Amino acid sequence: MISISSLLGREKVLLEMGSLNAASALDAVAGLLRSDPCVLRWESLLGGLRDAAPCAGEPACGFGVCISHARGSSVRGMVMSAGRSSEGVVFPQCALPVRYIFCIGLPPELNADYLRVVGVLTRILKNPETEGKLRRAATVQQFVSTLGELERGF
Repeated sequence: MISISSLLGREKVLLEMGSLNAASALDAVAGLLRSDPCVLRWESLLGGLRDAAPCAGEPACGFGVCISHARGSSVRGMVMSAGRSSEGVVFPQCALPVRYIFCIGLPPELNADYLRVVGVLTRILKNPETEGKLRRAATVQQFVSTLGELERGF
Protein backbone atom coordinates (compact mmCIF):
# COMPACT_ATOMS: atom_id res chain seq x y z
CA MET A 1 0.00 0.00 0.00
CA ILE A 2 1.30 3.43 -0.98
CA SER A 3 1.35 5.94 1.88
CA ILE A 4 1.11 9.70 1.66
CA SER A 5 4.30 10.16 3.66
CA SER A 6 6.20 7.85 1.28
CA LEU A 7 5.07 10.01 -1.65
CA LEU A 8 5.83 13.37 -0.04
CA GLY A 9 9.51 13.95 0.53
CA ARG A 10 10.76 17.28 1.84
CA GLU A 11 11.43 18.47 -1.70
CA LYS A 12 7.77 17.97 -2.65
CA VAL A 13 6.11 20.35 -0.22
CA LEU A 14 5.71 24.12 -0.54
CA LEU A 15 4.69 25.37 2.90
CA GLU A 16 3.70 28.87 1.88
CA MET A 17 2.38 29.68 -1.55
CA GLY A 18 1.92 33.32 -0.58
CA SER A 19 -0.33 35.45 -2.73
CA LEU A 20 0.12 33.55 -5.97
CA ASN A 21 -2.76 33.42 -8.42
CA ALA A 22 -4.41 30.06 -9.11
CA ALA A 23 -2.38 29.15 -12.21
CA SER A 24 0.94 30.16 -10.64
CA ALA A 25 0.17 28.31 -7.41
CA LEU A 26 -0.79 25.12 -9.25
CA ASP A 27 2.33 25.36 -11.44
CA ALA A 28 4.54 25.95 -8.37
CA VAL A 29 3.19 22.87 -6.59
CA ALA A 30 3.27 20.75 -9.75
CA GLY A 31 6.81 21.95 -10.46
CA LEU A 32 8.00 20.15 -7.33
CA LEU A 33 7.46 16.90 -9.28
CA ARG A 34 9.54 17.85 -12.31
CA SER A 35 12.73 16.09 -11.21
CA ASP A 36 11.03 13.01 -9.74
CA PRO A 37 12.54 9.90 -11.37
CA CYS A 38 9.04 8.44 -11.84
CA VAL A 39 8.10 11.31 -14.14
CA LEU A 40 8.68 10.18 -17.70
CA ARG A 41 7.09 13.05 -19.64
CA TRP A 42 6.97 16.28 -17.67
CA GLU A 43 4.99 18.41 -20.14
CA SER A 44 2.31 15.74 -20.42
CA LEU A 45 2.03 15.45 -16.63
CA LEU A 46 1.87 19.21 -16.18
CA GLY A 47 -0.80 19.54 -18.87
CA GLY A 48 -2.90 16.85 -17.19
CA LEU A 49 -2.58 18.52 -13.80
CA ARG A 50 -3.59 21.88 -15.25
CA ASP A 51 -6.62 20.34 -16.98
CA ALA A 52 -7.86 18.52 -13.87
CA ALA A 53 -7.69 20.97 -11.00
CA PRO A 54 -10.91 20.23 -9.13
CA CYS A 55 -11.63 22.18 -6.00
CA ALA A 56 -13.73 21.30 -3.05
CA GLY A 57 -14.69 23.25 0.01
CA GLU A 58 -16.93 22.97 2.97
CA PRO A 59 -18.46 26.21 4.22
CA ALA A 60 -18.00 24.89 7.74
CA CYS A 61 -14.26 24.57 7.10
CA GLY A 62 -13.96 28.04 5.59
CA PHE A 63 -11.41 27.07 2.93
CA GLY A 64 -11.10 25.19 -0.33
CA VAL A 65 -8.87 22.31 -1.36
CA CYS A 66 -7.53 21.54 -4.82
CA ILE A 67 -6.54 17.94 -5.56
CA SER A 68 -5.36 17.88 -9.14
CA HIS A 69 -4.49 14.55 -10.70
CA ALA A 70 -3.26 13.21 -14.00
CA ARG A 71 -3.60 9.54 -14.95
CA GLY A 72 -1.56 8.09 -17.76
CA SER A 73 1.80 7.03 -19.09
CA SER A 74 3.56 10.29 -18.18
CA VAL A 75 4.61 8.62 -14.91
CA ARG A 76 5.80 5.12 -14.06
CA GLY A 77 4.64 5.26 -10.45
CA MET A 78 2.51 7.50 -8.27
CA VAL A 79 3.99 10.92 -7.56
CA MET A 80 2.62 13.63 -5.29
CA SER A 81 3.38 17.19 -4.22
CA ALA A 82 1.63 19.55 -1.82
CA GLY A 83 1.31 23.25 -1.21
CA ARG A 84 -0.23 25.22 1.64
CA SER A 85 -1.38 28.83 1.77
CA SER A 86 -2.28 30.63 4.98
CA GLU A 87 -4.01 33.40 2.98
CA GLY A 88 -5.75 31.08 0.53
CA VAL A 89 -5.39 31.09 -3.24
CA VAL A 90 -8.39 32.30 -5.23
CA PHE A 91 -9.43 29.83 -7.92
CA PRO A 92 -12.17 31.17 -10.23
CA GLN A 93 -14.11 27.88 -10.07
CA CYS A 94 -13.94 27.58 -6.27
CA ALA A 95 -16.37 29.24 -3.90
CA LEU A 96 -13.76 29.48 -1.14
CA PRO A 97 -10.06 30.43 -1.16
CA VAL A 98 -7.91 27.31 -1.51
CA ARG A 99 -5.65 26.60 1.45
CA TYR A 100 -4.17 23.32 0.16
CA ILE A 101 -3.14 22.16 -3.30
CA PHE A 102 -2.16 18.55 -3.93
CA CYS A 103 -0.85 17.39 -7.31
CA ILE A 104 -0.87 13.66 -8.02
CA GLY A 105 0.34 11.81 -11.09
CA LEU A 106 -0.36 8.11 -11.48
CA PRO A 107 -0.35 5.31 -14.00
CA PRO A 108 -3.80 3.74 -14.52
CA GLU A 109 -2.92 0.57 -12.61
CA LEU A 110 -2.57 2.55 -9.35
CA ASN A 111 -6.11 3.92 -9.39
CA ALA A 112 -7.12 2.09 -6.19
CA ASP A 113 -4.12 3.58 -4.32
CA TYR A 114 -5.00 7.01 -5.67
CA LEU A 115 -8.59 6.74 -4.45
CA ARG A 116 -7.40 5.69 -0.99
CA VAL A 117 -4.93 8.61 -0.79
CA VAL A 118 -7.59 11.12 -1.87
CA GLY A 119 -10.06 9.66 0.62
CA VAL A 120 -7.57 10.00 3.47
CA LEU A 121 -6.68 13.56 2.47
CA THR A 122 -10.35 14.50 2.34
CA ARG A 123 -11.05 13.08 5.79
CA ILE A 124 -7.99 14.82 7.28
CA LEU A 125 -8.83 18.19 5.76
CA LYS A 126 -12.56 18.08 6.62
CA ASN A 127 -11.83 17.58 10.30
CA PRO A 128 -10.97 20.93 11.97
CA GLU A 129 -8.73 19.26 14.55
CA THR A 130 -6.60 17.30 12.07
CA GLU A 131 -6.51 20.15 9.52
CA GLY A 132 -5.37 22.46 12.31
CA LYS A 133 -2.39 20.21 12.95
CA LEU A 134 -1.37 20.56 9.29
CA ARG A 135 -1.94 24.31 9.35
CA ARG A 136 0.29 24.66 12.44
CA ALA A 137 3.18 22.58 11.04
CA ALA A 138 6.10 25.01 11.05
CA THR A 139 8.47 23.02 8.85
CA VAL A 140 8.16 20.77 5.84
CA GLN A 141 9.32 17.85 7.98
CA GLN A 142 6.57 18.54 10.50
CA PHE A 143 3.99 18.81 7.72
CA VAL A 144 5.02 15.47 6.19
CA SER A 145 5.29 13.65 9.52
CA THR A 146 1.93 15.06 10.67
CA LEU A 147 0.28 13.86 7.47
CA GLY A 148 1.84 10.43 8.01
CA GLU A 149 0.59 10.24 11.60
CA LEU A 150 -2.88 11.36 10.61
CA GLU A 151 -2.98 8.89 7.73
CA ARG A 152 -2.22 6.02 10.10
CA GLY A 153 -5.26 7.10 12.17
CA PHE A 154 -7.65 6.58 9.26
